[in-house]
Amino acid sequence: MPFDPSAENPLMERAAERMWAWAYGHGLVRDRAARERMERTRPELWAALCYTTCDPDTLALLTEWVYWGFALDDEFDEGGHDVPAARAAVGALAAVLHGGPPRTALEKAFADLLARSCPGRSAGWVPQFRYGPHRYVWTLYSQTADRDAGRVPTVAEFVDLRRDAIAMNLYFDLHEIDAGIAPASVPPFLAAQLLGAAAGLGLVAVCFDRPASAGEDEVTVPQQPAAPARSIDESALV
Repeated sequence: MPFDPSAENPLMERAAERMWAWAYGHGLVRDRAARERMERTRPELWAALCYTTCDPDTLALLTEWVYWGFALDDEFDEGGHDVPAARAAVGALAAVLHGGPPRTALEKAFADLLARSCPGRSAGWVPQFRYGPHRYVWTLYSQTADRDAGRVPTVAEFVDLRRDAIAMNLYFDLHEIDAGIAPASVPPFLAAQLLGAAAGLGLVAVCFDRPASAGEDEVTVPQQPAAPARSIDESALV
């Protein structure tokens, strides 16, 4: 690696202060339980370990993206959405992604992040960037629909689902803001897409599936009980 993998951005605490001010300002912290849940998640550490060298303003923006991603995931995990409600919620977020008016706190926070991330980027970069959050929000809907139907994805389906469910495409594209890269255009080279997909899936396996299989008697790979040894083997395939 070109950097110390154990290092974190030294501006993390400052970014955390700005993140909380932003979250409260957008009404994302509904109660003490929501605050404590996000404190345990530590989005500021996630961002500081991924974006180790960026300036204070950029790190604050990227930290807020991580917060928003976890907040949206919590909304679907604990909000009790049925399938029609989930489709409506995701459809509204998709509309915001393409310039529609935001209404809810999560939609307004999403619109703010988009408005601060896209200025100065190329006409070729912006559509590619939108692909990441688009896949993320619709994956939340598909997971809700699968749970409602009692359907378990195949391992092949789970591979793509797992990457999209933690917004890996989005976080990879945010690295270009971190690095100050603003290409004139971003042609959809198949090799680049495959490389990004492989990197995202590898990160999922190392950071999510393997630690889970080491620490739990039963884990979900792919969304069904599995012995730890089997889970490690299947996450290695990812």
